[in-house]
Amino acid sequence: MEVFRRWRAVLALCLALVLVACGQGTSEDEPATTGTEASSDGEVESGSIRISWQGPQERHNVTNAALDIFKSKHPDIELEIEFSGEDSYWERLATETAGGNMPDVHSQHVSYMSDYAARGALYDMNQLGDVLDLSSIDDRLKDAGTFDGELLGIPYGITAHSLFYDVEMIEQTGVEIPDFGYTWDEFEQLLTELVDKLPDGMYGSQDFSGHDSPLMQWARGKGKLLYTSDGELGITADDFREWLEMWQRFRDQGLVPPAEVTAASNFSVEEAPISQGLAPIEYRAANQLQAAATQLGKELGLMAFPTSNGEPPMYAIATGYWSIAADTDNPQAAGVLVDFLLNDPEGAAELRLDRGIPPSSAALESLDLEPAEQTMVDYVNRVIAEGTDLEKSRPAGSGEIEDILRRAAEGYALGSLTLDQAVDQFMAEASEALAG
Repeated sequence: MEVFRRWRAVLALCLALVLVACGQGTSEDEPATTGTEASSDGEVESGSIRISWQGPQERHNVTNAALDIFKSKHPDIELEIEFSGEDSYWERLATETAGGNMPDVHSQHVSYMSDYAARGALYDMNQLGDVLDLSSIDDRLKDAGTFDGELLGIPYGITAHSLFYDVEMIEQTGVEIPDFGYTWDEFEQLLTELVDKLPDGMYGSQDFSGHDSPLMQWARGKGKLLYTSDGELGITADDFREWLEMWQRFRDQGLVPPAEVTAASNFSVEEAPISQGLAPIEYRAANQLQAAATQLGKELGLMAFPTSNGEPPMYAIATGYWSIAADTDNPQAAGVLVDFLLNDPEGAAELRLDRGIPPSSAALESLDLEPAEQTMVDYVNRVIAEGTDLEKSRPAGSGEIEDILRRAAEGYALGSLTLDQAVDQFMAEASEALAG
C-alpha cells in the first residue's frame, strides 16, 4: 500500500509538471481566488494567502502556533492554512499544481524541488526585494534553493544525517562511541562488541540498508555520489552489490535484526529496534533527536556515519524549503509570510528546531536551547565545519529512489530476490527514474 501511494504521488506530479510546462494549469477566465491590494511602491496593504506543509502532528502544532503570532502582527493578511502527512501532501501538491491551484506558500523537499523548478512552477523570490530579509542567512543556504539564478526556495531548516544511540544502553556495555572518521570495518567491530555485551536477543544496530540517505553516506565515504552533478546514478552495480553484501553479512552475524523484523518496523519511531529495546543504534536525521528522545523517554546521543576512506562522509542538508507558487496573485504578501517564518524571533520560539537548525542566525541566537537541542546544533555545526559541501536539491526522479532501493534491499534480505536480481532491479529502475 505504501509503495502504491508513492507511485500514485509520482504519477500525479508528472501530470502536474506536464500541464505547467504546457501552460494548461491556469485559465485567464478564472476569477482570482485571492485579492491583494498593494500600494504603488509594492507595500502590502491586505491580502489572502494559502500556506501548506507536511509532517507529523507536532510539526503542525508548532507551525500553527507560529502562524497565530503572524496573524496578530499582520491582521490585514488573511491565512488559509492546510497541512497533511507526508504521502498525501505530495500527491495533493502535484494535483493542485496541475489544476493551477498551487498554494501561495508551501513546503518543498530536496527530492522534488528540481522537478518543480524545471517546469517553472515556482516564483523567483529575488523579485521580492526588501520584503524578504536574507541578511542573516548564509549564502550557501540560499544557493541550495537557487536554480539558474532564480531563488525558488529558501531552506526552513538545516540538519544532517546521523546515527542515534541509546546513551544508557551504551554506557551499560562500556563500549565507546567512535568519533568522526571511523570506518565501516570499525562499525562492524563496534556492533560485534555490543552484541557480545548486550543481553541475549539484542542486536547492535537497526538495519538501514533500504534507505537512500545511508546509501548516500556510504557512497560519499568511498569518494562517490549517489547522484552525479548531471542527474545520473553515481554508483555502479558492483558498488550496490557490495552494499547489499555488507548488510547480509551483518544479518548473518546477528549484528542487526532479521529481515522480517526490519520489514515489519516500517521505519517508524514507535516500531524501530531502539524503541523496542532490540538495539541501541538507529539511523535518523539529527533534527529528530529532541522529538525522538521525548517520545521514547530516553537520553539519545548522536554519532556520525562510518566511512570507507577515513574522511567524514557527512554533509549538511536542507530539511525542506519554503517556496512560493509562480502564479500566486499575492507575491508581496507571500514574501511577508516567508520572511516571518524565517526571521521572526517570536515565531522562532514556537518553531524551535522542529524542522532543523533555523537558517537565520538571528533566529537561532534568539532561542534558549534545551540540552538535546544544543546537542543537535553542535553536531550539525561540526558536520558543516568538517564534512563535505551542503547538498543541493536532488535531481528530477530522485523522489522515487527510496522506494526502489527499499524494494530491492528488502527483496534480497527476505529471499524473494537473488543478489543478482536485486542489483539488476535497483540499477535498472533507478536509472530509469532519473532519466525521466
